[in-house]
Amino acid sequence: MSRKVGGCSSGLERKLVLYTLSAAGAVAFTPPAGAQVIYTATNLLLTGGTLPIDLNHDGVEDFSLINREYANFYYSGGFLAVHGNARESPAVLGQDNQNGTQAFAVPLGFSVGSYSPAEFIPVTGRFGAEMAFEFLSYNGRGLGGHWVNVGQKFLGFRFSINNQVHYGWARLSVDAAFGPLPAVVAKLSGYAYESTPGKSIPAGYRGFVDDSSGAEAAQSAGSLGMLSLGAAGANPGHK
Repeated sequence: MSRKVGGCSSGLERKLVLYTLSAAGAVAFTPPAGAQVIYTATNLLLTGGTLPIDLNHDGVEDFSLINREYANFYYSGGFLAVHGNARESPAVLGQDNQNGTQAFAVPLGFSVGSYSPAEFIPVTGRFGAEMAFEFLSYNGRGLGGHWVNVGQKFLGFRFSINNQVHYGWARLSVDAAFGPLPAVVAKLSGYAYESTPGKSIPAGYRGFVDDSSGAEAAQSAGSLGMLSLGAAGANPGHK
């Protein structure tokens, strides 16, 4: 994975990404006709190691969150990443550029599917796609990734079941800071997938338009449309 002191991209690039994702999410929340969503509520804290995500409860790990930490006399740090099961053609919403493979933290209601405003990137490499990182050493320090100090945002998934494409999401909050380990802490508070092959799913949608996820997503869609570029980049870690 690449490392860049101070973040995964320039300040302007990060603002543009945040604004684009927010604006796209503002018009994306329309539950697909005939949607059959399988939702799993969780309350799991990951401070180190690997946390598997079995979206369809078949006993096979579809994706996993990887939290690694390193510490010695000269260096300390850690990173959070998402990795997928290579047999399922796994991918997440994100980008792959000179800063490495990065997973996006998309807003509530963002469309996850074939017509998503963001691209899907494969996550079958050794560490998949980076979400957040922190390091502190005699040579400098760095804190970056689209998931740094993000509260209640979503990973967008694409994977296959019996060679048929499905889409899903995971809801996460992430804390990262300079100082004592653990450097990065992630909370997984739920995940879901659309059981109908090829159907899109809005991030955060749990299968009922009249439940709290539907109401929150609809409200989010209205408010996100009013975000300016400055507001979107002013405090990306605000919870």
